[in-house]
Amino acid sequence: MFCACATLAACSKPPTYSYDCSPAVALTVQYLNGSGADARAVVTLDGSTFTLTQERSGSGARYSTAEGRWPGATLVWWNKGNEGMLREGKASDSSAPETTIATCRQAEAIREGVGDAAS
Repeated sequence: MFCACATLAACSKPPTYSYDCSPAVALTVQYLNGSGADARAVVTLDGSTFTLTQERSGSGARYSTAEGRWPGATLVWWNKGNEGMLREGKASDSSAPETTIATCRQAEAIREGVGDAAS
């Protein structure tokens, strides 16, 4: 992939990906890939932004936060390749099953304010 950016600093900013989801929700994700506990995903869901921390997963990448859309709810983004699943759980009971909010497919990468990325 090459970058069509005005400056090198603009190209080094991680892109934000938009997703088409079912049921329909407005979802974008920016992956801040540090190592270990530094890896994060910034999820914007229907206008609200959440910073999720990467967790261990058997397949794909799983990110979560204990502060979801309402008090006492967790928010989980689990993706593999161009597909992902947005889920919610109970912060007070980590053994309780999570509920799927939406299943999603990556639509495009967005480079805000600097033009589009091309591959």
